[in-house]
Amino acid sequence: MVGGYLASALGTPPSREAIRQIPLDTLVRAASDLVVEVQTAPDPAKWGSLALSLLPFAPTVDGAVLPQAPLDAITARQGSEVPLLIGSNLDEAAHQAGRPCTTPDRTTAQLTDKVTEVDGPAGDHA
Repeated sequence: MVGGYLASALGTPPSREAIRQIPLDTLVRAASDLVVEVQTAPDPAKWGSLALSLLPFAPTVDGAVLPQAPLDAITARQGSEVPLLIGSNLDEAAHQAGRPCTTPDRTTAQLTDKVTEVDGPAGDHA
């Protein structure tokens, strides 16, 4: 669905080969315009469930590569036995929105305390 809207905005057929031929700056601009459209005019008739998340380039559940929505899998604790290293960026894409980055420094202890607060002590999930 989103790929079709992106191809349409680019004036190209909705195929990898066609989109691959688009200059990167043009592709990034068109993708950014789609994000703005979803976030400023989240029409469920057009965007379906993406209108709820406001993220047009979210993972797509296809039943094979991605059998269920990531948050549903996490909630069901699937894969909880697999060690996982994650990260986040408070100001992710801030530069694209013209905002300055304001991420405060966090210590390992602060991050560990926050994860424990949210998810319980390490090893509690066996």
